[in-house]
Amino acid sequence: AEAQSVKKLIAAEKDPKRQKEYVDGVIDTLLKTKRYDLARIFPDCLQSHLDAAWFRYQIERADSKWKESLMCLDEYLSRKPSPQQAKEAKYIIAEICRDHINQRERAVKLYLEINDPPKSLWALQRTYRLMGKKKEAYQVLTEISSIFPKDAPEAVLTCARYYEEDGH
Repeated sequence: AEAQSVKKLIAAEKDPKRQKEYVDGVIDTLLKTKRYDLARIFPDCLQSHLDAAWFRYQIERADSKWKESLMCLDEYLSRKPSPQQAKEAKYIIAEICRDHINQRERAVKLYLEINDPPKSLWALQRTYRLMGKKKEAYQVLTEISSIFPKDAPEAVLTCARYYEEDGH
């Protein structure tokens, strides 16, 4: 009954921006109390399908449902977000593939597609390292250190740590 009352209040709000703020607040509160099933009701209250897909992703991620999170992000991308929003969604997809569902080859493809150095290169070298592709990880670190002066010290230190870990 409480959820239905909240849904009516949200539906009564005609300004999409304020409506999104209401839904954001409700979902945030529900996620903090791990009430995921109840939170899943509210994205459909939004006028914006793009925003609804993003909120669905946030709920599934909070509930550690990684495959469902990916489906929500795929829907989000199909709704034509801005280029910056799309790039951030691809980073998240790659992270989920790398760290949660063992689809590291897909993560590699995404990082290469994103092509946002040096950030995407750092993520790429970490993915290669997790895959056991040491040579590729070293090559990416060398690329980072030679092209990005601000990142060079960290890249060199990371490379040295890897050499040590690998018994060189």
